Amino acid sequence: MNSAKSINEKYLHALSLTNDWLTVSEWAMKVADTYPELLENAEKQAANQKNDTTGLREIAARLSSRISSNGFGSQIEVNTEEKPKKVRFLTPIEQQQHAAEEEAEDLAPLRRIDIIKRDSEQLSVAEQYRIDEFEAISRQLKTYFGLDFEVDHASALRNPKTPGKHHPDNLQLLLKTHNGKRTPATGHVLASPSKNNTLRQPSLCKAWSLCG
Repeated sequence: MNSAKSINEKYLHALSLTNDWLTVSEWAMKVADTYPELLENAEKQAANQKNDTTGLREIAARLSSRISSNGFGSQIEVNTEEKPKKVRFLTPIEQQQHAAEEEAEDLAPLRRIDIIKRDSEQLSVAEQYRIDEFEAISRQLKTYFGLDFEVDHASALRNPKTPGKHHPDNLQLLLKTHNGKRTPATGHVLASPSKNNTLRQPSLCKAWSLCG
């Protein structure tokens, strides 16, 4: 086993000693506490640097570099929503769960297309016309008023408990920014929609006089 790999294993082992999320600086301190020889070597290397640095900062810089280059692979999870970013160690079981979730997310658009295709085959001409109206109104809102609405399913097609259907009665128009706040699995809106965020077909029909 080469030295680089051995150091990686030590870094990961130090991180695995806690279940908490750690900043890179906190992880570096954990490495220094767990493996004093790594800190000692880093201190010697820091002393030879022209810039003002310390052994602890050298370890933190190496950790940060390996995170950026995916040097730890799927063995860590990185949360970049916080500043500074935080990381945590993933057990083999958690790694498998993450891999399965990522695969499901990658395949989700194809599954959604399959559902829409299946449901579309069961629509009457009138029902398909109503769906086409939604698409047309969405385009008109953007063209004439600069409002970026998306045609959305009120009950998500891939909701595992109560999946919705691709049907005009299950469609609404949501502002694109608001639609992005829905949870991917259930389609539930994370914040309660206001009247300005959501348009259902009855009100659209009255406004545009498109429904017969």
